[in-house]
Amino acid sequence: MNRTEHVKITLPLNLHENEKFPNVEFLLLDYSSSDGLEEWVRDNLNEYIVSGRLTYYHYSGATSFNGAHSRNMLFQLAKNDIICNVDADNIVYTEFTEYVLRQYQTNPDVIIIADFTNQKYQMHDIMGRFCCLKRDFLLVSGYDESIVGYGFEDQDLYRRIIRLGREKCVMDNINLVAVLQHDDKERVLNDWLVQAYYALFIREKGVDYELLILTSDKRYIRGTVVTTRYKGEHFTFGYDEGPAGEWTSNPDGSISLKNDDNNLLCLQAIDGQEHYELSGPEESIYLMRVTNMEDVGKAIMMYRMAANQEIYQKNINNKNLIINQNGFGRGVVYQNFDRQIPIDLGLIG
Repeated sequence: MNRTEHVKITLPLNLHENEKFPNVEFLLLDYSSSDGLEEWVRDNLNEYIVSGRLTYYHYSGATSFNGAHSRNMLFQLAKNDIICNVDADNIVYTEFTEYVLRQYQTNPDVIIIADFTNQKYQMHDIMGRFCCLKRDFLLVSGYDESIVGYGFEDQDLYRRIIRLGREKCVMDNINLVAVLQHDDKERVLNDWLVQAYYALFIREKGVDYELLILTSDKRYIRGTVVTTRYKGEHFTFGYDEGPAGEWTSNPDGSISLKNDDNNLLCLQAIDGQEHYELSGPEESIYLMRVTNMEDVGKAIMMYRMAANQEIYQKNINNKNLIINQNGFGRGVVYQNFDRQIPIDLGLIG
């Protein structure tokens, strides 16, 4: 969503690099982008659409980006047996496609993934690239759509596919992968929480962090990022969810918080605009308001990854193989600019 500037660089290059493979098809999902993606594809890539090398799909039902849902939509539309996720910032050179085909000719029961241990390379932007058989993707009902925002939707999917008995094949050659470099801001820019953010407060609790996030729809989220919960994992953070509820502004400038159990708290500035006291019948704590948008984005990214790790660990502990019990990748898309014939993915997922 809204990564057209990346697509302008990577997609023409990827199409060119893979011209020698007649059976390789690129699918592009426009997930309600508002930055001119459809117009650019229509004006610049029509020859690939006509030839069948590229298929463009448009989904207009998203107000923010959900990586799990968008990929679940797209992979249901794939026609070939082998599917490969390629994010907007990823480059697919000829050598990578040759590598994938060799792996599946040798052993069709594999899943190809990036190196999450950082032993071979440190390239976080390729962690989402993987290849598997479409049948395996459908068997585990795709990405877990309860994982929202940045982090862990890919690791969770890979682990469940491996539990089918598939062999893990790690891309161990850095020369096979390439990405466009960008900062973390773009990873969370289209997250609904970043878009709905009104104010964010943080408090250090030893090595942990308590967060209070107010959203523009007058709701709030409260919880604690536990930084050392999963010491055996590459990312060690976990999350303890706290009370959530509604907030209102008061005439004196303070903010009243009422959680879903009707308990009341008062949030009030104590030295201008930075330090705040959160007080109620049973607690009184001090929080710092984060106003720099770059720091807000980092805090929300930390929250997302910590909260998503909890879902990932729950799926491991419960030995969940199939998730999304009510279907996955649902929605209506349109193919190649034709808005007359809807494709209802609810009939598939």
